Amino acid sequence: MRNQAIILAGGKGIRMGEDTLTLPKPMVKIGRMPILWHIMKNLYHQGIDDFIILTGYKGELIREFFRNYHEYLDTEVCYGRKPDHYMDMPLEAWRVMTIDTGIDTLTAERLLAARDFVMGPVLVTYGDGLADIDTVKLAEQATDEDSLVTVTAVHPPGRFGALDIKGRKIIDFKEKPLDKIWINGGFFYIQPEAFKYFMYNEMLEQGSFQRIMKLGKLDAYKHEGFWQCMDTQRERTYLEDLWNKGKAPWRNW
Repeated sequence: MRNQAIILAGGKGIRMGEDTLTLPKPMVKIGRMPILWHIMKNLYHQGIDDFIILTGYKGELIREFFRNYHEYLDTEVCYGRKPDHYMDMPLEAWRVMTIDTGIDTLTAERLLAARDFVMGPVLVTYGDGLADIDTVKLAEQATDEDSLVTVTAVHPPGRFGALDIKGRKIIDFKEKPLDKIWINGGFFYIQPEAFKYFMYNEMLEQGSFQRIMKLGKLDAYKHEGFWQCMDTQRERTYLEDLWNKGKAPWRNW
């Protein structure tokens, strides 16, 4: 049986500015490839080979990308005299299904569209965040615990530098200390029974997960490593800089 993941890829990404006027946010590129591809490559190299992508805003561009995937990777573009190859690696043996879930549909309702295609416990994530989460360990914890949903908890990246001040003198600049804060990292491991707690026209975190939490069936998997969402152009630039420098923590291939 294939190992599955569901990717929520239907939002508009309005805070990304001009990029998302013509593209859905999951198709905004990090380097030469969409962030969606980076997410899937990371999961694929952890044993996940069956993807259900829940589309919405400009979802036809996601479908077009996978319909023409072989051609996309074989493309060669010349800048001056030097050819620049998009890829130099074998194609993935993955299966990709896309489901159009509507433009303004909320996350719980989007997930319900995938219910009939889920074969067992399944990883769920968003199409706009990268991490070096060990999804095998996440799945192991979710299986061991008596939970319906296991949410990955992460430390938020410091958005502002902190000043170390002695008297009136600044003696150091450092990242904002957020080590004791945990936030939802957007990687969930969901048991099939959890779907009966999902409702139409509601968000996962504010609706479905609240009901599951009250049952004592919502667990946290603590991830101390790299995690970064891409909500703004600043965050996209940061991710692209890591990729271009060969320092992308999510690259496991």
